[in-house]
Amino acid sequence: LAVTWSAASAEAFRSYVIVIGGMLLVTAQVGLIAALLGERVKRRRAEESSQTNDERYRSVVNTQSELICRFLPDTTLTFANDAYCRFWNVTRGELLGRKFIERIPPQARDVVLERIVTLRSGINSHEHEVTLADGTVGWQHWINHAIVDSYGRLVELQGVGRDITDQKRAEEAIRGLQARNSAMLRAIPDLMFVILSDGTYVDCHVKDASLLHMPASGVIGNKIRDIMPPDLADVFMGALDRSSQ
Repeated sequence: LAVTWSAASAEAFRSYVIVIGGMLLVTAQVGLIAALLGERVKRRRAEESSQTNDERYRSVVNTQSELICRFLPDTTLTFANDAYCRFWNVTRGELLGRKFIERIPPQARDVVLERIVTLRSGINSHEHEVTLADGTVGWQHWINHAIVDSYGRLVELQGVGRDITDQKRAEEAIRGLQARNSAMLRAIPDLMFVILSDGTYVDCHVKDASLLHMPASGVIGNKIRDIMPPDLADVFMGALDRSSQ
């Protein structure tokens, strides 16, 4: 009887162990499935968040008046905002995958490429020439910064630029005007000064240096009241004020 009971008990124990093992296995499987589902939910939320952030980024940059683009170290464009497309009068599809270095005159390319190669982190700012849609040469000012991964490796670069062609042309016109004025001054045999409305000397021409009590270089940048006696300076400043009214 004792042996029969022991065998029955052992069989019952084995059955109990099998049942418990099955329950543990089911519990583990349920936990694994729950973990997988949770991970899938997290991943989907992360993807949705990333998509939302990307859409928000594109919405913001596409409303900017500045030219904004992203590009690889070899200048291949990966993103261009609406202002960038409008400036070149082309579609985004015609820009992406192309190298913007092709829109820079050959003589200016090496400097631009050198700045990109050396920008492994941080920000740099520079101006360079561009070949405009009508074939003429223009100018742009760019602020570029590097985008790196978690290991600090350069992934791509982002640039924010603006067209400064009119500014450069105006500066060139002013330089030309100043050169012509200087040539006219040098052609006049008499003593000649160019003075701003506040009495500052900006140019001086004299055939006979003995007419001045100081070198011409010492006059430019100073004001009438710095050089002349007070009474005489008052007369000159009064005449200058009347002529500028």
